[in-house]
Amino acid sequence: MTKTRFDLASQNSSSPTLLPQGTQGDGSNTTDHRPAPFQSGVDDTLRLRIIFERAAIGIAMADLQGRLLDMNPAFCEILGYRQDELYRMVLNEFTYPDDVTADLGLYRELLAGMRDVYNVEKRFIRKDQQVIWCRLTASLARDAQGKPRFAIAMLEDMTERRQTREALQESRERFHIFAYSAIGMALIGLDGRWLNVNRSMCEIVGYSEAELLRMTFQAITHPDDLDSDLEYIARLLHSNIRYYHKEKRYRHKMGHFVWVQVSVALVRNPSGEAAYLISNVQDITSRKQAEDQLRQSEERYRLLADNMRDLVCLHRSDGRIVYLSPSCHNLLGYDRGEMHGVSPCDVVHVEHRDRLNEVYNHIYKGVSSTSTTYLIRKKDGDYIWFETLIHAIRNSHGRVTYLQTSSRDISKRMQMQQELAQRARDLANSNAELEQFAFAASHDLQEPLSTMVGYLQLLERRYQGKLGTDADEYIEYAIDAANRMREQIEELLAYSRVTRRAKPLVETDLTDVVERAISNLQASISRHEAVIRYGPLPTVLADGSQLVQVLQNLIGNAIKYRSSQTPEIDIGAVRADDQAWTFFVRDNGIGISPEDTERIFFLFQRGDHDERRPGTGIGLALCKKIIERHGGRIWVESQVQKGSTFLFTIPDK
Repeated sequence: MTKTRFDLASQNSSSPTLLPQGTQGDGSNTTDHRPAPFQSGVDDTLRLRIIFERAAIGIAMADLQGRLLDMNPAFCEILGYRQDELYRMVLNEFTYPDDVTADLGLYRELLAGMRDVYNVEKRFIRKDQQVIWCRLTASLARDAQGKPRFAIAMLEDMTERRQTREALQESRERFHIFAYSAIGMALIGLDGRWLNVNRSMCEIVGYSEAELLRMTFQAITHPDDLDSDLEYIARLLHSNIRYYHKEKRYRHKMGHFVWVQVSVALVRNPSGEAAYLISNVQDITSRKQAEDQLRQSEERYRLLADNMRDLVCLHRSDGRIVYLSPSCHNLLGYDRGEMHGVSPCDVVHVEHRDRLNEVYNHIYKGVSSTSTTYLIRKKDGDYIWFETLIHAIRNSHGRVTYLQTSSRDISKRMQMQQELAQRARDLANSNAELEQFAFAASHDLQEPLSTMVGYLQLLERRYQGKLGTDADEYIEYAIDAANRMREQIEELLAYSRVTRRAKPLVETDLTDVVERAISNLQASISRHEAVIRYGPLPTVLADGSQLVQVLQNLIGNAIKYRSSQTPEIDIGAVRADDQAWTFFVRDNGIGISPEDTERIFFLFQRGDHDERRPGTGIGLALCKKIIERHGGRIWVESQVQKGSTFLFTIPDK
């Protein structure tokens, strides 16, 4: 684009020379206080001046600092100032404050040669303080060397055009809102005819726009709702109300009725006469169905609550009762009216009030439901045990609005639990006494038994062969019986020591336990050439000396109850779950019959085939007691003549 230039080379003044002022038709010039006119090309200048003065748009010239040097009448008319008022005023003085920064930025770009001209719509403040919109076109006049001399500004008043454009845009937006609103919108004549409807309105009732415009709203209104509608419209027409809201039903094109929320207002013309109705329509069918389902659910709940034996209550957020089921009278002796507004803490046993308050605090801190037990006072003064489930009802913000409780009389259960607890205490005391007795008896019997065995052995040595073969046989039987009794007493003493002299459970390597048990049985293992296999075993929390007893009993039994084959014994461990190990001792012995697999773990109980082999019937009972002390269990899997596998569990922790 060619830059606008004015040839000012012939001028001596440093200020720009502008168009002549007051040029007359006879060619003479008159001057006033404005800058001097051009001195050459008077005819051309006169024509330019006429164009300048009579232009329909405002034109002004300003120095590079923005001070006005000359302007035409249209410029003055646009801004509302006289010419003499505008001279030496700065353009920024009547620029709207919010537009100054952007305007200065464009002007700096103009001065820097970054653009030849700029065009912008901006606001000006007239002398009467009215804000107007103008289109400003600004450029620079340059001398022959291209140096900027002064600025040229052309103004076109855009206020009416902009208002028209904004009004059109607003109208389009209103139409867009009407046409595409998510809720139904309609214009209705005073006779009830649909004048205009949007798409959402058509979707609500199922009719097309063309179909609705041939109908009245009365034709699709539920008969039970029509009188109320007409009454409201009459009040609108008489200016008794400005608008109304109501819920009503429209008949859908498919024949069913839909629930809607309508908001209706009356529009009047400029003379104040009623023109038409405007209606906003929102489909609330789903909400009404939900409300109906909720009402039915509440009725069912109330019917259930009124007929159940448990005590059902509804409490306010402060705990006070607002509803009780009729079972209140049967359970507590109170009429429902007597308990209305009462706090549970008023009738709960004083020792249990802190417990109840603690439960309420958990609810208020976010727990949705919880339960507790407490004693509650009946009307006659007696107390009964209640087990109560408490559920919080919260609003959309998570705040507790109500508490719903369901309480059951558990007095009989609590009485049974107390009786069972007492029996458990009695049994524990009895077991402790029995253990004490077993320990004392087995300990105290050892001395006389040792004396008896000693004298029998003395008789055997001194009188063997002198009293006859029968006497020798009787003495032998007596010695054998005394030895078996001593063995039983020793094992019974070991049984009583499982809990009395138990050591703390510590980390114990089961491989070391197995090796110690094998070492203790080395003589028997060698004599019967038994083969024992075991791999790496885990470390668990245990009493090592007691587990040695368990393994020693199980390995010894595998050798004792061997078959005709060489005894083979496998020992190992597998993971039972994340918290325990299962250990096994597997043999190839004579096995155990199915009916004996449980009873062999009780004191003095032996399998049917055990009578042919020595034993006390205490070893497996001792194993069971030790394993249970460790928190595990022991059992056996066996087939007769195919061997047995004894298994026991030991927890990790």
